[in-house]
Amino acid sequence: LFINFGSIGRIIRAIEIFEVASKCIRHNMLLVVAPFISMVVLVGSILAWSYATAYVITIGEFKVTLFDESLSLDVQVNDTAIAANQFIAVDYAGIMFGFMLFGLFWIMNFINAVTVLTISGAVLQWFWNYEAAHTKHGTRFPISRSLKNTLRYHLGTAAFGSLVLAFIQFIRYLAAWLQRQMEKTEKDNKVLRVLCCCVHFFLRCVQKCIEFVSRNAYIMTALYGTPFCTSTKRSVTAIISNIGQVALITFLGDIIQRFGQIMVTTFAGVFCWFYIDTHEEYQFGGELQLNSFIFPVGVSMFLAWFISAEVLGVYDVTV
Repeated sequence: LFINFGSIGRIIRAIEIFEVASKCIRHNMLLVVAPFISMVVLVGSILAWSYATAYVITIGEFKVTLFDESLSLDVQVNDTAIAANQFIAVDYAGIMFGFMLFGLFWIMNFINAVTVLTISGAVLQWFWNYEAAHTKHGTRFPISRSLKNTLRYHLGTAAFGSLVLAFIQFIRYLAAWLQRQMEKTEKDNKVLRVLCCCVHFFLRCVQKCIEFVSRNAYIMTALYGTPFCTSTKRSVTAIISNIGQVALITFLGDIIQRFGQIMVTTFAGVFCWFYIDTHEEYQFGGELQLNSFIFPVGVSMFLAWFISAEVLGVYDVTV
């Protein structure tokens, strides 16, 4: 498999790249905090979006329908309801929800783009100022400086790149919605089902390709300061020119990330089980008796998987 990717020299260069990336994260431990800050911003944005969406899709009016036209609303007959309230939404509620959903996709991709630009800028500051970074005149607070540069110079790039991804995700949502609508009328149409699966597969592949290219475009933007289209062209040219090296690094990076997640998740589950099992308050008859260890162990493993994915994602961008 390694022979298919290239020569031994490429493998050695890939190992050297991973060593430099590990050294960068070791010297800039605040890099691992960036994804969690963006996650807090994302959760706040989703809460605000949920409030605004609930307000928009509930635009309409209540209509009171009398069961007996001869009665009045002020009359009560043997504690029996004489009227019913019916909510009538406006005709454009579906269009407004689609608009809000597209906005959610855009916001999520925009926050991710700013995070990648910030991490890339901090890594580049460390890499180009490696000697000065260890002196009193070195680069201080690379994360804050990179975030400042991103917000000042690269917001347009992040907005445009996230807009492209939002379009693809919204098209996927429309395709899934159309499939559900057609299945209601053509439940046994196997040809239609196969065509819809092919469309979903194609759109998924397009989304993954754009995500990969756009992430490298953000790195090019942090490196050269060029706009999104120019950075995309440079990133595609660089990938094609070094397709073997890129494939090898991507392959090794995926192995390291998945193996790291599995190891961290397993260690967290074993540690949680051991901690509960060795403390009497969680045993039968204790103050905090647990009937089963499965739920706390499962929660700890889920959190470990999520946190390790975020941390190793920073490692992936650094590489």
